[in-house]
Amino acid sequence: MRAFVTVAAKWVVLLVAALLFMLSMDVFDIEVGFWSQVGAFLIHALPGFAVVGLSLLFWKKPIWYGVAQIAVAVALTIVFGEMDDGFNDGLLVITVPLLLAGGWLVFVGLDERKKKT
Repeated sequence: MRAFVTVAAKWVVLLVAALLFMLSMDVFDIEVGFWSQVGAFLIHALPGFAVVGLSLLFWKKPIWYGVAQIAVAVALTIVFGEMDDGFNDGLLVITVPLLLAGGWLVFVGLDERKKKT
C-alpha cells in the first residue's frame, strides 16, 4: 500500500505540472504576434517546467523529491500571493497537492533511511 501511495504522490505532482501548463495556454488568446505568444507561454509555463525538471532530477530520491516539491509550493505561494492584492484561494489547488505529496515523500524517504540503518 505504501508503494502505491508513493507512486500516486509522484503522479499527483506531475498532474499539477500538467495543470500549470494548461493554465499557461491562455496566452494564445491575446492579440499579438506569434513569437510574442510563444514567449509569453514560456514565461507562464516556468512553474510547470520547474516541477517537471525537479521530478526528473529527484524521482528516485524521495526525501529530496519531497523537499523540492514543498519548496516549489512555498515559492509559488509567495510569488503568486504577492501578485494579487490578497491571497488567492485558487492557488490552493496547486499548492496543497504539492505540499501533501512532498510531505508524504519526505516521510517515506526518512522511514526507508531509518530501516536501512
